[in-house]
Amino acid sequence: MATLSELIRQTRALLQDTQEPFRYSSVDIVAYANNGVTQARRYRPDLFREYIGATVPLLDLNDLTADIPVDDLYFSPLVDYIAGYCSARDDEFVTGERYNQLMTRFLSALTLQPG
Repeated sequence: MATLSELIRQTRALLQDTQEPFRYSSVDIVAYANNGVTQARRYRPDLFREYIGATVPLLDLNDLTADIPVDDLYFSPLVDYIAGYCSARDDEFVTGERYNQLMTRFLSALTLQPG
C-alpha cells in the first residue's frame, strides 16, 4: 500500500506544487484525502470490507508513513480527487474545467465507467 507521504508527493506533482513555499498546504491535502476516502467508501463500500461496522481510520499529517486505506488500484483516482479539490479553490477560469475533469476521473474509476 502507498503511504500518506507518497499521496502528498504525487498530489503536489499533479498540481505542479513541488517547490516551497507550497501553494497548497499539507493540512489541506490530508483533509481532502480523508474526504476522498469517505467518498470512495460511499460509492464502493466493497472496497472497505475490512472496515464493515467500523470507522475507516483518518489520515493524520503527523504519521506520514501511514498506509492509505484504499487499494493501490484506486490510489491515482484518490490523487485526482485531492488535486481537484485543491484546484477548486483557485479563481482561475480553467480551474472549473480542471476540477470537473479530475472529479470525473475519480468517479469513473470507482464506478468502472469510461471517463
